[in-house]
Amino acid sequence: MLRIVAAVLRSCVRDSDTVARLGGDEFVLMLDSSQGQLTPAMLAERISERLAEPVTLSGQQHIISGSIGLSIYPDDGLDAEELLRHADIAMYHCKGQPCSNVQFFTPDMQRRLDARVTLEQGLLRALQREEFVLHFQPQVDLRSGEIVGLEALLRWQSPELGLVPPMEFIPVAEESNLIVDIGKWVLEKTCATLREWQDAGVPVVPVAVNIAASQFARQDFDTTVEDALAKSGVDPGLLELELTESLSMGDPMGCIALMHRLRAIGINMAIDDFGTGYSNLSYLKRFPVDRLKIDKSFTSGLATNAEDHAIVTAVISLAHSLGLKAIAEGVETEDQVRLLLAEGCDEIQGYFFSRPLPEPDARAMLLRRPALPVISGKSRGAG
Repeated sequence: MLRIVAAVLRSCVRDSDTVARLGGDEFVLMLDSSQGQLTPAMLAERISERLAEPVTLSGQQHIISGSIGLSIYPDDGLDAEELLRHADIAMYHCKGQPCSNVQFFTPDMQRRLDARVTLEQGLLRALQREEFVLHFQPQVDLRSGEIVGLEALLRWQSPELGLVPPMEFIPVAEESNLIVDIGKWVLEKTCATLREWQDAGVPVVPVAVNIAASQFARQDFDTTVEDALAKSGVDPGLLELELTESLSMGDPMGCIALMHRLRAIGINMAIDDFGTGYSNLSYLKRFPVDRLKIDKSFTSGLATNAEDHAIVTAVISLAHSLGLKAIAEGVETEDQVRLLLAEGCDEIQGYFFSRPLPEPDARAMLLRRPALPVISGKSRGAG
């Protein structure tokens, strides 16, 4: 395959140009002068088209694709090392763009890379300095109006950057694989907090923790959970793991086996952001989970968009047909609550009841036990 690709690259340039393999599946082309009317962009497109032609190896047809990054002398560098580095940055930027496999280097790419590296280094220091904190958002039973659970949400309180939003650092943590260590910290901190609350006489409820795909991909993940529970002495029934519906796509049987081991420990599980992934429903029925969480992207349009309303209704019906509870995320208005109540949704989570709270405020809320306001004249216990 590599020899075929090399031949394609050589056929696209002149004898005076240089084609080399840097290692692995990476090649570099050096064009030492203008290609006449053929611009670098046109040449890159020609290479892409040639690479896309089917290749036969051992009687099997294969489709090749390539990501191409370009840097131009002298604008993008004055020496070979700088030009190669910038072309490499452009190539990796290209890999993140679904609609294009050719990218020219721009200074903005370097700035974004520098910012990402700074963020990644900051995350590593945050783990070492214990700069992460947990906030807790209540989950409320729609029938009784009582708080029946909390979701632990990670926040990063950086001395240099301030409070960094999760959407900024979680993707970087996942790409750098720091999410595994961060996820372990969240599990241990959640269990330790539950222990502190119990020791202080706080009436606790189960707390849900989001689990990243890379965490769950480790077949010893159940040992990590057991260790966190053992350190704190917390009842496994007080811990819920929120898993994305696409977790099983890589290794469905291994995923199901791991879920059953977690169930044997006594852990509760939920499928998070349901409806946004591409899971196979034939596997869903085999998952030993307790709840389906309706993604907030559907909840937000519940009262104004017929399609979102239909999806929410379908997910609630699916959950109940599988013997599961349905919980809607991102609930912000009374209209949404009223419609969810009418459709038979079991629980809600969102700003309508409470924003995510720092630990001291969450503790105080559990002691007060506020109830959901009465909707549509239906009475509820205050707990």
